Amino acid sequence: MIKKYIKNKNILLNVRVYSETKSETIILLHGGPGIPDKMVEVVDILKNKFRIITFDQRGTGNSKCENCDFSIDSYISDINIIIDFFSIKSFHLFGYSWGGLYAQIYASKNYKKILSLFLCSSMPGTSEIWKEAEKEAITFNKKSSNFITLLSIAFYSVLGIFGNSFAYKKLYEKILENYTKNENNLQYNYNIFANISAKAINKTRKNALKYTEIKGLQNPDFPIFITYGDNDIYTKTQKFVFNKYPTAKRQIIENSGHTAWLQNPEKFREIITKFYDL
Repeated sequence: MIKKYIKNKNILLNVRVYSETKSETIILLHGGPGIPDKMVEVVDILKNKFRIITFDQRGTGNSKCENCDFSIDSYISDINIIIDFFSIKSFHLFGYSWGGLYAQIYASKNYKKILSLFLCSSMPGTSEIWKEAEKEAITFNKKSSNFITLLSIAFYSVLGIFGNSFAYKKLYEKILENYTKNENNLQYNYNIFANISAKAINKTRKNALKYTEIKGLQNPDFPIFITYGDNDIYTKTQKFVFNKYPTAKRQIIENSGHTAWLQNPEKFREIITKFYDL
């Protein structure tokens, strides 16, 4: 694995490259926004066949972002800067949660560059659909929380909205406990919340809410696969993703929530192996 800082105007993107000599590339987009995640479990499945590129998204983790904006167009430009740096003309795109929405938006505008699209527990959409997805996530946490936990979530949410990154760190730790409360043997890496960015979360959300909803791809020239867990935070709003990609293959992963590669790793590996012909 090699690390590079790639400049895009007034930001430096912290980029990691695995198996750099492979002929085809997969770019992995982590969730969030504002939550850095190296997604090493996914990288380890794919790196024997593909060059894998991951990066801390703008203003997140170790990516430096001085007075930068968090517009959707700027997010798109980050991917273009990375592929230009490595002289990549076409690539596979994998997006998880918020990264799944990020991948959808990028692919809708740059579909000629895409070899395949994998959406894993993807956020369903921007604008009004973003609001619907947020309501689902809130409902999920209400059902999974006792009174004290709900008070903590509300308290940290308010502080986070006012720009406190530490509050968001504590909030997402509580939320992660809800995701995994019935999985005693599951080991999550809570360190991903150490470099969480309230600025990236709040400003990305603001821009996503006013961004025109994408139409999706009705009949693309490349394969698309969509997965959700059977206990995912997104349930009813999955339909918005399915409707945007009617030719996509889809699978609900049993015994899994929002992070399938940790909650049902055997099934997730089986799906990934088949899709990417590993």
